[in-house]
Amino acid sequence: MSSWLLPSREDAGRFGEALGRRLVPGSTVALIGDLGAGKTTLTQAIARGLGLNSYVSSPTFGLIHEYPGPIPMFHFDPYRLRSSIDLQDLGFYEFFERGGVVVVEWADRFKELLPLDRLTLRIEIVEETLSDDLEEDAARIVKAEAAGAQYVNLLADLEADSAIRDLRSIRE
Repeated sequence: MSSWLLPSREDAGRFGEALGRRLVPGSTVALIGDLGAGKTTLTQAIARGLGLNSYVSSPTFGLIHEYPGPIPMFHFDPYRLRSSIDLQDLGFYEFFERGGVVVVEWADRFKELLPLDRLTLRIEIVEETLSDDLEEDAARIVKAEAAGAQYVNLLADLEADSAIRDLRSIRE
């Protein structure tokens, strides 16, 4: 497992863009974190790293947004769904076969549906950095867990990236 400290929104952007540049068709990124943790902000940065020019918004009410590009991105937010059957009914599995990057927010709610090989990112707000309960200005810690050789290699490459080295990568 690897961890990064993201003191600001800009740092979260740098981290997400660095990650996005390393994703390939068929990649899966599972995002876990409380409301306001920064899952959509990180997804926006991943999209920029993929070279996507579309504005990325939370698909909470649409449940999924598709973003075309050299490598398309499929962004799921199943927060409002009650069961894994609801997610399956949306054609969830078909998106893994479409040659894009799949990003799933609230991935811990339906982890049994996710591919075994994936990158899981747990985003936590650093409570000591909250000021007047403004979550968007607080620092975050991203804990990354790789499942599968592709993602182990991706994490090693990400840890060596000079563009985010100052975010204090910590091995756990």
